[in-house]
Amino acid sequence: MDEVVRTRGVVLFSLDRAAHGRPADTIASLIAQDVTGVYARLERAAIGGDGLAWFGQCETVDPQALAGLVGAGAGLATVLSTTAAAAVGRLADQVSVLVLHRLDDRSLAGRLAWQTGKRLVPAGLDAGGAVAAAGAAAAGGASPAAPSGTAWSPAVTGEDLCALGEGEFTLVPGAGAGPLVPLATSIPARIPGRPPPGDWPP
Repeated sequence: MDEVVRTRGVVLFSLDRAAHGRPADTIASLIAQDVTGVYARLERAAIGGDGLAWFGQCETVDPQALAGLVGAGAGLATVLSTTAAAAVGRLADQVSVLVLHRLDDRSLAGRLAWQTGKRLVPAGLDAGGAVAAAGAAAAGGASPAAPSGTAWSPAVTGEDLCALGEGEFTLVPGAGAGPLVPLATSIPARIPGRPPPGDWPP
């Protein structure tokens, strides 16, 4: 890893858990720890570094290893992606920016909706089933009591998250990282000099 970082190289580890089982998780966790160690040394030596660590299907990787990777600093950007509903809540608490695509689990969507911030709505308004008298508690208990006749609602409701279309997502930055983007659309990457994927021959 030291050599990869020094030369700004690229390494791909194809660790399909379906094919390799628990050893894939073990190797992925060791890689996360190794990358964390490299960037920690760079930070202690006050040497600038830049890099990207992307862990796809990371729900079975050691959570402590991923947490260390996210906090490594020294120019390392970390992307953690998963389609496992059970892992989303845990990962949401570790990262500084959330990119939420369409969710099929309405209960999970309702919980993640409070990560988008909150707004006041008229009391009794059923904003996709996300508004409740206990909204302040759902938002972490930090919200003041809603004024009379109003209630707290997530800025983007769980129903909104479940209704996102193909290629659409909600961008939720952490504190001070920028504004919420309730609705954004992915733009497919294009390779210079090649036609769009839809125009390729079969």
